[in-house]
Amino acid sequence: MTEEPRGLTMQRKSIPPHVEAAVHTALSKLPADRFASAAEFAAALNDPARAATIAMPAPMVPLPATPTVLMFISLSEESCAR
Repeated sequence: MTEEPRGLTMQRKSIPPHVEAAVHTALSKLPADRFASAAEFAAALNDPARAATIAMPAPMVPLPATPTVLMFISLSEESCAR
């Protein structure tokens, strides 16, 4: 995966900030950026005061609902013969 995971509050606004921050930390690409143990993860999920100490990604801008259409031109020999 090359993209940062989307924030949980983009899917459900009722998720507390400390839970979103803890899940984001648990999903970090680098093992050194993740929690050292399941107990540490559980503590972060249960402690709203820890939200300020966990780095959160910048909020993502929602993508437009309309699909992008790309033009396609065939350069095969078959299409050039027409």
